[in-house]
Amino acid sequence: MDELSRRKMLLAGGALGALGALGSATPASARSAWNWAASGSVAGAGAPSDPQWVWDDEADQVLGAVIERGEVPRVNELLRTWTRNDQPLPAGLPEDLRQFMEKARQLPSWADQAKLGTAAKFNRTKGIYVGALYGLGSGLMSTAIPARRAPCTTPRAVRT
Repeated sequence: MDELSRRKMLLAGGALGALGALGSATPASARSAWNWAASGSVAGAGAPSDPQWVWDDEADQVLGAVIERGEVPRVNELLRTWTRNDQPLPAGLPEDLRQFMEKARQLPSWADQAKLGTAAKFNRTKGIYVGALYGLGSGLMSTAIPARRAPCTTPRAVRT
């Protein structure tokens, strides 16, 4: 066995530290199960599926066709200036993509235009305050939310 030196100890410690840092920097994929009831959604119906594993078959087919035809760079260039749903779609988009986008950007029947207008006006005039309060509040709440504990089973004192 080689003689142990200060230099070798420092190198070994540095290697172990780097390995530990690399291990802790690896993102964990453990997630809690999705448990949102579909009745609690805006639409009020649907399957209670984890959104990370829900796919949009119609969009996947259209975008898959765009990729297969090699039209991604051209489509990206055409859509570069399209920033809002109320703008007309750019000329030159593939027809299947244009039809999908026209259908997808229609508001659902339950959308209330008056409420959406009021919210948009509020965000235009007070958005900076909302953003500041949201940033402050979320920072505070991230430190204030207690760990989930079992409910207390101790009976309350009864006044006589």
